Amino acid sequence: PWVYWTVIFVFCFLFLFGTNEILRRVFGGFAGSFPYVETWEINATENEIITAIKEIKKESPSLQPPHDLTLSYKRDITDSESNNINYWLYIDFFYSDTKEVVHAWTRPESDSTVTTFALYSLADKNGENERLINKDFWYWSNRKQINKFQKVIVDRIRAKIYKIKSQQQTSIETHNTIQSLLVGQYEKTKQQLTKVFSKVLADGSNSAILLSFDSSFGRPNTMRQSSKN
Repeated sequence: PWVYWTVIFVFCFLFLFGTNEILRRVFGGFAGSFPYVETWEINATENEIITAIKEIKKESPSLQPPHDLTLSYKRDITDSESNNINYWLYIDFFYSDTKEVVHAWTRPESDSTVTTFALYSLADKNGENERLINKDFWYWSNRKQINKFQKVIVDRIRAKIYKIKSQQQTSIETHNTIQSLLVGQYEKTKQQLTKVFSKVLADGSNSAILLSFDSSFGRPNTMRQSSKN
């Protein structure tokens, strides 16, 4: 009996696996201009992602394709309504170990703080022999390519964005702390000066310095007033 059920199990597994492969490689996502892409949602604006990619490529120049010496990117608006610029922005990377150009794109979502980042194909370093992800690779090779892209590209982008945002937050907090200290020192100095000049006036000196401060810190308006004899 166990042989029978083993054969049944293997047959069902192969049938389901084969069906899944046919659906994945032949039909893909059934719709859209990129039905076979592998996508990730990144909690950042598209500009933040572009900034992160530029910094990563400066840190690792080998990620820049040999044929593309600039960090400029091309936006496709051919399928968008009314030439809406918020559509695919094509970005290429390079795997120096396998000499492959990796084609990806970004697309902002309706929520501007979320951007879709996608891997859609790989080609040789001359841009030829293009192979679509989720279509032209068998299952294990396909998973290997997706995992590699996530580790080499996606995870680094997320880490870089987190670092940039942390630095910006630290800068804001430092600015607020310094501003708070300056305001506190200003108020303290103002109180001390008020006491000093109040004492001067109370002592009946021949002249007194009256200070009036504007609303801006550090800009006192000084006026001398002579007392009558």
